[in-house]
Amino acid sequence: MKLLIVLAFIAVFAAVNAEIPKEDDEEHNKIIAECRQKFKMTDEEYTKLRHDEVAKPNEDMQCFVNCFMESAGMIKDGKLQHDVATAIISKKVGEEKAKTILETCHGEQGSTNCETAYKLHKCLYKNKAY
Repeated sequence: MKLLIVLAFIAVFAAVNAEIPKEDDEEHNKIIAECRQKFKMTDEEYTKLRHDEVAKPNEDMQCFVNCFMESAGMIKDGKLQHDVATAIISKKVGEEKAKTILETCHGEQGSTNCETAYKLHKCLYKNKAY
C-alpha cells in the first residue's frame, strides 16, 4: 500500500499524465489533505510547490513534503528508503535510470528532516524521477 501512496506523491509533484487508480487517488488525496492541514498550506503554496515554483520554501512547505514522503514510506527519520524509492521511481523511468537518479540524489541532506525531504524532492524533480 505504501508503494501506491508514493506513486501518488510522484504524480502530484510532477503533474504526471499517467492515470492513477481511483483507490490510489483517494488515499493520495487523504494524505495530501492531512499533511496540508497539519502544516497550514494554502492552495497557492501547494500549487507552487507541486509545480516546483518555490524559490525559498518556508518550514511548513518543507515539512509538508516530509509528511507526505514519510506517510508514503519513501523516507524514514530523514533517510531515503532506497528499496521503496527505487521500486516507485522505476515504474516511471525504468530501473537503471531510477538507480542513477537515486545515486545522484541520495546525498541530499538538510539541517532538519523537513529540509532533507524538500531537498530530496527538488533533486528528484530536477532529475526527472517523476
